[in-house]
Amino acid sequence: MHEFVKKNFPDLRALMNKLQSLHNSKATELSMTNIANSSSYADLFDLCLHPKKPYDNYKLIVNQYSSRVDEALSALGNDFPEYLSDAAPARLDKLPGVLISVAEYQYQKSFVIDPLITLLAAVFRIQQILNS
Repeated sequence: MHEFVKKNFPDLRALMNKLQSLHNSKATELSMTNIANSSSYADLFDLCLHPKKPYDNYKLIVNQYSSRVDEALSALGNDFPEYLSDAAPARLDKLPGVLISVAEYQYQKSFVIDPLITLLAAVFRIQQILNS
């Protein structure tokens, strides 16, 4: 509990959102695994870490995030580093490349006709970075 509060202090709003996500996921204990998996973007983050077939990735992103492109790109920049440190600490050395890529795709999103393409490209690029 101490580590959970320490990581989220002083952003009490984020702390409350994570507690609510834990409650909604019916978690019975406060563990780093439960915290990482309670994010509403946990499936997107997991997809970045463990890529499947590209077309399956495409379908999942289109079905679940086509109306939340801005939020998903924001989560990749804000929440994904914490998820990565909990779920795959051995890959933390690749975090700078991931964040640089996310920033580039967030910028490029303003210049494309369909912003979903930007999210797809960002996820595929993160997969390449993390699994190279």
